[in-house]
Amino acid sequence: MTTGRLTQRAVGPPTLGLVDVIYLFPWVVATLILHDIKGIVSLLLVPLFAASWWQDWRSARAATTYYAGVMVGSDAITSANYAALADGWRRGFDPGMLLSSQTYFHWSAIFAIYIVWNLVLIRSGDQRTRKMFIWFSVAEAPLLVVSTLLSVASILHHPLFKWVVVVGIVFLAVGHVLLLVGWRLMSRSDSS
Repeated sequence: MTTGRLTQRAVGPPTLGLVDVIYLFPWVVATLILHDIKGIVSLLLVPLFAASWWQDWRSARAATTYYAGVMVGSDAITSANYAALADGWRRGFDPGMLLSSQTYFHWSAIFAIYIVWNLVLIRSGDQRTRKMFIWFSVAEAPLLVVSTLLSVASILHHPLFKWVVVVGIVFLAVGHVLLLVGWRLMSRSDSS
């Protein structure tokens, strides 16, 4: 006979789901091309892109809890973008650009996807959540502009001054790291 009281039970980590399968795809692609990375700059950026992919995967898993698969299309686009980004690491580039056109383009797409994702989620969030997503979108906008300019210059084979490219890459890398750290800190404070 039961007493009518519900007791909590440990459920353990979530099982492998559709989001996990979607986000494993770029990891497989990256693993297959790691031996063929062109240029030291691409190689130095691999940990940043891996951290970004990892954080996006974690965020997608959390969003799936709240949005029950509504974001699957966005997850598939994000995953395909990371796979194409990894493929860009092995592509040739104009010597003055330091990275391939494909790397710049898909790095830009990361920021564009972040902004679109934020704008979609703003509509269903409370006031605090909307404010946070707006703040992140504003922070991502200059990164999108700089990465798009570098992408266009590379696609048009119009190398900029090398110092401009270096400053642009450093700006993007530092800004990307700060976004990831900010998102992680914000996520940690929300879970407590």
